[in-house]
Amino acid sequence: MKNKNSQVFKLSALGMLAIAMVHPVLAVADDDEVAALMNPTSSVTVEEIYVSQGSQKFGEYNGLNKQGGYVNGNLNVKGGGGYKKNEEGDTTRWSVNGTNLGLSNASAGATVSDQGSWNVGVGYDELTHNLSPGYQTPYKGTMGGNKFSLPSNFFPTGNTNTNTLTSAQLADFQNSDISTTRKNTSFNAGLVLDRSTNISFDFNHLDQSGAKLMAFASSQWAAPTGGVAAQAISILPTPTNYQTDTVNLAVNWKGEKSHLTASYFGSFFRDGYNGVQFQTFAGTVTSSSKTWVTAGVNANNFETMSTAPSNTLHQLNLNGGYDLSDKTKLTGNLSISRNTQNSTSGVDPFQIGNLISGVSPFNGLVNTSHADFKVIDKSIQDLTLAAGYKFDGRDNLSQSNMNNFYSISTAAAYYPNTPISYKNSIFEASGDYRFTKDQHASLTYQNKYLNQYCNQYASGGNPTNYTSTGGTGYFNLTANSYPAGANCVTTPSTISNNLTAAYKNRVNEDLNLKFSYGFDVRSATNSTTAIAAFTDPSYIGTSASGNPGVNANNYFGYQPFFEASRVQQVVKGSSNWQATENLSLGLGAKYSEDNYTASQYGVKSANLWSLNLDATYRYVEEGTVTAYAVQQSGMRNLLMLNGTSGTFNNTLTQNDSTLGLGFKHAGLLQNSLTLLGDATYSLGQSTYNTSLNYGTSATCTTAGTCGTLPVIANRMAAIKLGAAYQVSKHSTLGLRYMYQHLNSNDFYYNGYQVGYTPTATLPTNQTSGSYNVNVIAASYTYSFD
Repeated sequence: MKNKNSQVFKLSALGMLAIAMVHPVLAVADDDEVAALMNPTSSVTVEEIYVSQGSQKFGEYNGLNKQGGYVNGNLNVKGGGGYKKNEEGDTTRWSVNGTNLGLSNASAGATVSDQGSWNVGVGYDELTHNLSPGYQTPYKGTMGGNKFSLPSNFFPTGNTNTNTLTSAQLADFQNSDISTTRKNTSFNAGLVLDRSTNISFDFNHLDQSGAKLMAFASSQWAAPTGGVAAQAISILPTPTNYQTDTVNLAVNWKGEKSHLTASYFGSFFRDGYNGVQFQTFAGTVTSSSKTWVTAGVNANNFETMSTAPSNTLHQLNLNGGYDLSDKTKLTGNLSISRNTQNSTSGVDPFQIGNLISGVSPFNGLVNTSHADFKVIDKSIQDLTLAAGYKFDGRDNLSQSNMNNFYSISTAAAYYPNTPISYKNSIFEASGDYRFTKDQHASLTYQNKYLNQYCNQYASGGNPTNYTSTGGTGYFNLTANSYPAGANCVTTPSTISNNLTAAYKNRVNEDLNLKFSYGFDVRSATNSTTAIAAFTDPSYIGTSASGNPGVNANNYFGYQPFFEASRVQQVVKGSSNWQATENLSLGLGAKYSEDNYTASQYGVKSANLWSLNLDATYRYVEEGTVTAYAVQQSGMRNLLMLNGTSGTFNNTLTQNDSTLGLGFKHAGLLQNSLTLLGDATYSLGQSTYNTSLNYGTSATCTTAGTCGTLPVIANRMAAIKLGAAYQVSKHSTLGLRYMYQHLNSNDFYYNGYQVGYTPTATLPTNQTSGSYNVNVIAASYTYSFD
């Protein structure tokens, strides 16, 4: 998001550093504020920024990811007769604005309007997201392209163990900056037809380029007649070559007691590619007219991974409201949409390399609908009653064909896509009673019902000559389909009932209190005969040898925690106290607790609490000091089943602490100088601990099967200092200094390093992104009427 508001002085070019520290805040009388609206001030800012160290993480969003200097600028110019009193009755206004015009998070726009008649505007903004610090790869190819090849000297001879790469192979690794950039162009217009009716139009073109890292896998066959040995994994930048056009046309009508808006929304997404070609480092061999990947044999095979398919959405909307009486109002919204996607290529959307024996056209079609209404009544003195209903439906009519490909097992696999549909309804009723003008109490009840299903599931497939034995009768591979009416979800429905009570009290002019308590019970149904899209037939049911009952490839008793039955309690409270004329204090607290007592395995319980304190002290008329502290802690506990061995517990604890201190002193040097400063420290820590509930011959130390893993920690400290000096009525000089430090430790990244990856995964040497960065920025702003 971009801030397009005008400011006399602004150093927003520092992105996340863009707190207006050096903007002089001058007291303006009411008359001056009115005059400013009638005759607004325009400004032009030019600034020079220097960054001491390049860092993908520090410059993740602000565009300051490279060491060196940056020239930046802001522009805010307004004009037109509508800003001034004039005898001709001119009501036109225009504006031109730009922010961070020298950086990769720039925005610009222009508007012109005739007040009460029409308006036209254009806009542009862009944002670069820098990703994956330290990424290295031996692959050759352009970041944002869709073909990656390896140097000719990279291929091993009879060995693909990536922990024993040769010096020549390691020399092929090169640094590569990974990023995505979005460029957004917009046009909007409005026309007033009469006092009650107007038309609005918005068009937006979004262009996304660059890439995001993704794992690309290819199977390794041990021999032409043998089974699959493993997978060869390469982590490569999959391109984001996307274009999205959106259109919104609306007609708005407003009467004495009612209002109505009818609109059309269209979204048109296009992917410039339908797949990414990549060269596997494992080798190839031909067997039975099929090309398979194998270790160290003629490694020149290119495989293909699909990219996001194009799609189109059309939506019609109707919303409005009607005053049933002076004290009773009704509002509502209706919408329907049609989302289509059709891929006929053998690559898109399912193909991985040449392992698929054929892909049927997807013929994706999803129809959605929405309806809601709300009635608010104030007929009873001091009591406000409200009731509402909301419905959302997703009718997924996409085909669910069975597709045949060779997996990393010795048999053919038949897997469908899962076109999930749902119906979600919410009923809510509330009452708010005012005891006095300063005391309120409210009670809200909410009922939610969610139903998930598939209209048709794995009902057709591709012809094949392959057969398979095994399975337990739930489905027959040679039939290329699941049985009619097969359930595609393990949790077909959930019902939630929530009751929340709140109390607000303005004790006096200096003290405000708020409290609330919420209790939510969610009940979920569990289908024990669901068949997941990637279910191995030998694991279905209870008759598979050596395996207990399996439900959609999960042992019976597992349910996703976000769908499982749950009891939740939430308590919140806050206070704002003006202790003295110059001192104000704030306090807030929250505690939530989740219990999943109906789940045999998986997440069993979780809790989270937070406490925040803040204070503001005005030590002189033009000087203030602020301080704040935030503490948040949480725990999640789950019970897991290790095959037939037994169960084990895993807990995740998280602690986040933030401290901050800031000051602002204006009015120095005859109201010409403003000083600002800010210091922030934050520490985030996460810890996993596993304890076994069964005996094992392996020790925790050597096998890593239990005990506490290294702490995942992020320590950030930042100091910001700024000054703004108003040289004259029209000229202002600004200076800012910032130091920011991040120390990040995450054992997850150990698996990316040379010598520590899985034996068939190419290392990337990615890091979590620690840094020490100094930033200096100097600016000049010229303002004029």
